[in-house]
Amino acid sequence: MRKQSRCMIKPSNWIHHIHKLIITKVINIFIIGISLKNLKKYEEAIQMYEKAILINPEDSKAYFNKGY
Repeated sequence: MRKQSRCMIKPSNWIHHIHKLIITKVINIFIIGISLKNLKKYEEAIQMYEKAILINPEDSKAYFNKGY
């Protein structure tokens, strides 16, 4: 009989782990926005910056690149 696999993240580390995932997602969305801007796909880039702002409203770089 097999043992069931258990989660490798301790409950005390969940918040830290989730925070890192959120930050990683914002960074990836931001980089996609920059790439789209460089391809002159401005409307799509703005949408990426808006997603980054929704996830992290204190992201000044996303506001700056969006044009505020």
